[in-house]
Amino acid sequence: PWAVLGMGLFALSRPIFEGAQQGRPGLIMALLRYLVLAPPLAYLGLRWIEPPFHGLMLGLLGSSGIVAVAFCVWAYRFLKQLPNQENH
Repeated sequence: PWAVLGMGLFALSRPIFEGAQQGRPGLIMALLRYLVLAPPLAYLGLRWIEPPFHGLMLGLLGSSGIVAVAFCVWAYRFLKQLPNQENH
């Protein structure tokens, strides 16, 4: 369930930028998640947590969670700086 929650945050934040014609934030977060954070955290989980499969899953869950929180903060700040369209 925690992995689905982390993935859900990531999956819901990405369309915010794509809808505003800005695909770069989604690409940056995907690269951060899959190339920068997932390999070392998965390796650390394999080495430090028994059984190794659980460690691997916790490492991947950690990378997803970190990126999901960062992406949500980025999306929140992005949405706050948009002009107010209430009266238009």
